Amino acid sequence: VLGFAVWRAMTGVAPEGLVITGFGVFGVVANLLAAALLLRYREGDANVRSVWLCTRNDLVNTAAVAATGVVVAVTGSRWPDLIAGAVLAALFLQSAWAIVAQARRELA
Repeated sequence: VLGFAVWRAMTGVAPEGLVITGFGVFGVVANLLAAALLLRYREGDANVRSVWLCTRNDLVNTAAVAATGVVVAVTGSRWPDLIAGAVLAALFLQSAWAIVAQARRELA
């Protein structure tokens, strides 16, 4: 995500807002179903919690993509895409850090 955001920043190309919104909405529906199935495992061991966090992050990602697509379509600016990419990269890194820390505690 971060790499793609950097690429967009360097090339100056704005994404197709309505296209990414359509894919985002499709992804939200699919990820909502998966998240509903995994919700009860969100406090499990590192392996199970990792699956939950990845699903949650996918849901957040697709919702952000859908919302960002609307903003890009309305404004014609690439900045909403760049900002969303940076925020999503931070969320993914935070989740990865949390899983690594939990796994280390479980190994001790």
